[in-house]
Amino acid sequence: MTTTLRIAVISALLAFVTDAAMIGYVRYTTQTSALADMRERVSEEAQALHDAVEAAPPDRRERMVQQEINQADQDFLAGLFDASGHQLIGNVPAKLPRAFLLSQSYEVVSLPGTASESAREAGLIALRLDGNASLVTGHRFGDALSQAHALERALLLALIFAAFLGGVTGLAVAFYVNRRVRVMVRTIDGIGRGDFTMRLSSGGRRDGFDLLATQINLMLDRIDQLMKEVRLLTDSLAHDLRSPIGRLRTKVERALALDDELQRSDLLNSALLDADALTRQLTTVLEIGRAESMSGTDRFEQIDPVLLVRELGDLFEPVADEKGIAISVNVQESLPAPRGHRQLLTQALGNLIDNAILHAGSGRSLSIFAEATAEGIALGVADRGPGIDPEQRAEARRRFGRLDASRGSEGAGLGLSLVEAVAHLHHGRLLLEDNQPGLRASLFLPKD
Repeated sequence: MTTTLRIAVISALLAFVTDAAMIGYVRYTTQTSALADMRERVSEEAQALHDAVEAAPPDRRERMVQQEINQADQDFLAGLFDASGHQLIGNVPAKLPRAFLLSQSYEVVSLPGTASESAREAGLIALRLDGNASLVTGHRFGDALSQAHALERALLLALIFAAFLGGVTGLAVAFYVNRRVRVMVRTIDGIGRGDFTMRLSSGGRRDGFDLLATQINLMLDRIDQLMKEVRLLTDSLAHDLRSPIGRLRTKVERALALDDELQRSDLLNSALLDADALTRQLTTVLEIGRAESMSGTDRFEQIDPVLLVRELGDLFEPVADEKGIAISVNVQESLPAPRGHRQLLTQALGNLIDNAILHAGSGRSLSIFAEATAEGIALGVADRGPGIDPEQRAEARRRFGRLDASRGSEGAGLGLSLVEAVAHLHHGRLLLEDNQPGLRASLFLPKD
């Protein structure tokens, strides 16, 4: 069964069930109520006539029944039946079964029509008298019940018509849904063939299809951005690694051509250092990729930010002293302990400190800090170096991004990219600010 036909069938079934429930309610509140009223009325009349007839002498009972019929309205029914079920006196037009005459119960029976009126239903009660005789009392149903039956028949026809309309409506809805889905499929097929400029159209109605199209378009924007970053990364790797690999090859070739053992050893050691530098660059690129893909969250643990910052301060203090830079650690005590990837956070803060030492300049100072913020916790470094101009901060974050000479030419341009990727892994962010003078780089970790 196709989706179109399935939607049509479901719509027809829903219409049928809804209308059936409505008809059931109408029938209960009309016919059932009318029947209950009639039964109560017939029961009261039957009991009163039975008591009067039973108290009268046997030779006067037929006359009493006839007098009651003459005094009542035309819909009143009464009949006196003998032990064999023969009607002795009365206006009950139907032949009643013997079992009913002996049952002393209430029943709704269909009475045959006459020349002046059509067939009608009536409620009858048979009550026993002495001598195995039976007194039947009842009342023909009036127009209310007939109207209820007519309404019931009309609702039944409406039920059939509603089921038909439900099927037609379902087909229309299915056609509309099928058309919108096919448009989406065509667009997605075009994107799958490599045209990432295509986007799903929105009808401007803010319905479910528009919301779905909006979310898919956002996803496509993200995929397009990631693919551009991959292409940029590939180009950057090819550009930045070509020269070091070429130098490495040249050194190895020159070492192989040398006869002097000392010179050959020096060149091979230099080549080994170049190879180590290349390995570090590739490792950093892989770590950035893993952090941006959100892998490694299974290694999250509770981190003490105060302890982490103090350990890094102790680790980099000798390096800073060697460069003539005064390093200080400023932390707020009793900071909350967020969950995070300890190794990546250590490497990210280490990159910030390393950059600060590299660019702050001799005789300057830098501060490693950990402090509470409105967002959560800020870990970072503030130096008194030349800083980074606001218009160059985007380039500093880019992989293999190069700054002007004021920040020096050392490094592969991956340090801040790794810090930003680690921040993204922890649902945080990297903020670069003017330290007046210098640079204040903060890694914000949100509250758990």
